[in-house]
Amino acid sequence: MNRRRNPFRPNNRKMMEGFWLDFSQLFKGVSAYLTYAPSRVIVIDSITTRLVSEISFEVDGRNIPMMQYFAEKKNVRIEGNMPAVRQHVDRDAIYPLQCLEILPFQRVSIDKMQLTDEMAQISSDLLKANAVGPDVRSELIKEQMRQIGKDGDCAKFMFRFGVKLRGDQNNVQIGLRKLPLIQFGNNITANPNDNERGGFDVRGPLRYLEPSDVLRSWIVAFPRKITQDSLNKFIGDIQRMANQRGMKLPQPVFENLEVNAMEQRFAEFSKAKIQFVLYIDERFVKSHAKLKFCERRYTVLTQHVNIEMVSRAGPASVGNVLAKMNMKLFGLNFMPIFDPVTKNKLDLSSGQVLVLGIDTSRPPRATAFEKFKLSKQGMEGFTSEDPLTIGYCGNYLPNPVKFVGDYIYQPCKQDVLDVDYFGKRIKAIVGSLKSSRKQLPSTIFIIRDGISEGMVPNAVSGEFARIIETFKGIEQGWVPKFVFVIVDKRHTKRFFFNNGPIRNCKPGSVIDKKCVRVDLHEFFLQAHHPLKGTAKIPQYMIPINEIKANNDELQAFILGLCNMWQIVNMPPALPSPVLQAKELAKRGSNNYMEMKRNAPQYIPRVAGERIIDFAMLNERVPYGTTGLAKTRFNA
Repeated sequence: MNRRRNPFRPNNRKMMEGFWLDFSQLFKGVSAYLTYAPSRVIVIDSITTRLVSEISFEVDGRNIPMMQYFAEKKNVRIEGNMPAVRQHVDRDAIYPLQCLEILPFQRVSIDKMQLTDEMAQISSDLLKANAVGPDVRSELIKEQMRQIGKDGDCAKFMFRFGVKLRGDQNNVQIGLRKLPLIQFGNNITANPNDNERGGFDVRGPLRYLEPSDVLRSWIVAFPRKITQDSLNKFIGDIQRMANQRGMKLPQPVFENLEVNAMEQRFAEFSKAKIQFVLYIDERFVKSHAKLKFCERRYTVLTQHVNIEMVSRAGPASVGNVLAKMNMKLFGLNFMPIFDPVTKNKLDLSSGQVLVLGIDTSRPPRATAFEKFKLSKQGMEGFTSEDPLTIGYCGNYLPNPVKFVGDYIYQPCKQDVLDVDYFGKRIKAIVGSLKSSRKQLPSTIFIIRDGISEGMVPNAVSGEFARIIETFKGIEQGWVPKFVFVIVDKRHTKRFFFNNGPIRNCKPGSVIDKKCVRVDLHEFFLQAHHPLKGTAKIPQYMIPINEIKANNDELQAFILGLCNMWQIVNMPPALPSPVLQAKELAKRGSNNYMEMKRNAPQYIPRVAGERIIDFAMLNERVPYGTTGLAKTRFNA
């Protein structure tokens, strides 16, 4: 910390309030040992609102000030002008800050590296320093292969078991698929194949495929430390580009809105039928969780941008913000033109294919002590008191190329869907299809993230089997065929182009020979352009393929889904439905934690127990039957 800019004055209580707030955010979850008992390690949870000089507790029937207790019992003199620290496993136990030493070599989470501009720059520098380019990584792999080779110790050891290893057979054939053309409004198409990065041009008077025209009233809100004058140009640019893209944006109302007043104002916005709030705040102010919690509670769409971006926003940044606005406001920016090979079995626009992306967000695992407490509270087998959040996204609206989704909660035992909870959403999805389509789809194409290679057999016999059973049991006579795709980026395989300088594979690269499994339909498909380091190509495993789609059909269809992200002019690494599901699971987890922090009384519990009433929680917190569930509110 720069003491000249941020002088540390522990005796100035008012000045120190902001410091202790930052301190609590930065050190939450960090391990430290006690200086008077170095073998004891605690995990910091929070700090007390009272100073050490104001804290006392009962010892042997008498009330002793904390300072006196440590002087007499621990032979430690402590200062009274700082708060005490609560530990993670037992928040009733408190310790003086002066008696804690932070353990070295702990991992720092990314969000803690974004608290200030200086810390964000350190984080950026660390990422750059640790990014290993394809040329360097390729040489490192070759060196390992040379050591594995016939003269290496590993080869000699394996030879005793009848296994021969060679270190010179590491070349695989990499195919290259053409990326789909991108369809905009007015029959204009963009070709991402003209760009090495797989991007497409969105400059000029380009019209959205379905520009939004539903907005009647919206607000641009900002805290008092930001002036309206600093926003006028940005909002003007938004309105001009919206007009070019075909969107109808009325003039917004500008107003000051502080974070601590959000709940009250959003209740008023809802009553006044305000449809959309664009909230502009400083980058490092923790207002995002509160904003999104208010969005759900009062069903008012929101978008959050920071003033640092606004102050230097060029056409690309304005375009990204507007692309999100159009998607949130029931529009559609563009549509990839799928390869004709998909028309026979996987024609998305026909309405005969329901695509469902699924992912989960897990809370931090409980410590051994916390698991013990959970078992005592009747939660045997739980890995956390907080729920596992399931995000899902599908094309079950009247327009079969539009994807929306939601999230639900279930007990956190393992990373497997509990169909007792998710089955209710499956029935709701089919109900939506029945009311919006002439007939139910003949194919259900499910893309699941979050399942490792070792979990595939259990997923097929357990989770997938129950999902199929639930779908087939909804409508008598309806027998759809299923395709289950598992996508995984958490693997250690790397691929490079070696015809010339060693470099990353291009978007559209496919590996489906030699290094794929023989007991399972599998391939690797890269849709994205890696911005730094070595590309990690997503691995696709297809354990269930009832329509008998071949590699050509599956790869073309998945590549098309990767190009439906809608927000930027380059495809991400994962298919858009499962990437949206990932973001929805994250949103659900954040909304739950915000409620737990600020309104824990609203978390429903089973009568007389600590166990969450998940049926009621899934009615109270997800977007469910609200009007916002019919649009991509998390764009």
